[in-house]
Amino acid sequence: MFRLWVSALAALFVLSSAIPASSSQASSASAKRVFDALRACKPDFFALLKAERQAFGPVQIQVFDDPKNALHGPGAQSEYWSAVTFGQPVNADGFSLLRFLQRRHIVAGKPESYSWAFQVAATLTDVRRLMEERYGVELVRPWVMGAWGVAPEAAPEEQGGISTLLKIAGYDGGTTTITCELESGDIGDFRMPEAVQVFGAPQIGLPPLKDTDGLMKALLFCEPDFFVRLKKERASFGETEVFERRTVLSSSQSKSKKPSRAAALVIFPVPIEIWGIAITGYTQRTDSVDGKRQLTWGFQTRDGRDQLAEVLRLRTGAQPLEGDRWGLDLTTEDTGYAPSPSFKIADGLLTCTVPADGAESDPATLFLTAKQ
Repeated sequence: MFRLWVSALAALFVLSSAIPASSSQASSASAKRVFDALRACKPDFFALLKAERQAFGPVQIQVFDDPKNALHGPGAQSEYWSAVTFGQPVNADGFSLLRFLQRRHIVAGKPESYSWAFQVAATLTDVRRLMEERYGVELVRPWVMGAWGVAPEAAPEEQGGISTLLKIAGYDGGTTTITCELESGDIGDFRMPEAVQVFGAPQIGLPPLKDTDGLMKALLFCEPDFFVRLKKERASFGETEVFERRTVLSSSQSKSKKPSRAAALVIFPVPIEIWGIAITGYTQRTDSVDGKRQLTWGFQTRDGRDQLAEVLRLRTGAQPLEGDRWGLDLTTEDTGYAPSPSFKIADGLLTCTVPADGAESDPATLFLTAKQ
């Protein structure tokens, strides 16, 4: 049910008051055409939405993965959400549209259902009444979680152009979602486009990551390619703060050279969602003992070790064992996600530790900073 996943986006409700208003009024006529097409719940809605994209003005696009996504093995399931927040409410035939939301539910590599919706700045009661008056229909409550729609058994002339796949439900903050949901039997060859394919690059906020899987695989494998990918994604992390610290450590075990450490911490302006994990920063450290150097790098997160382990187990088919080893599920041995023995997790950390055999990347060059 669309209402179940949209509740995960509740924190986004405050954004409409924080986002600057568009310098020009959105085209109500174009927005009305798109809103009318929503009622039919047909895949060609996305072609019209893309064609009329300018009617919605500047937008912010945020992308989320369910942390419970399991990509491998029998019955593997995953869900992906996108929220497109308009810079200012868009008038569509008397309905004030705040956001466009979409969800993909994938089972065993194939789409099981697609959902897309507009979030409307009105209560469920007001939206239901207006739709009944405007389209000459009676909405009933055949759906779970309090959603309304036309009666499935209603004759076509009694449906007012509203698909039986359309659901209307109340949402947090006194708003309402008007949702289409296609199940596997209705999807056919249709593949729902990503939000950036329809709306283009967002003009508000940070752009979504270009290749989340590629970045995370490079981290899991502890490959230098991680730094190349990280630099390509620098715009998505925003303008960061970099803190560096160098120390000489006291140690009775080292008789030749005193051990030393050079550490850097990069703080992101807002947490970045990657695989359903809230990434708050980047960490890098070089430890030198008796002339031998080790390099540690990775992401800081808000999650504890057990939470991180569960997300990675579901996502990769591998799980941490004692001694910082990783066990790979034999049924997913060829998934391409097997973590390196050098990859480690801890409370709030996803890191690699390898011998430092060359000049390490300067964190200040990997990210955008106030000086750049």
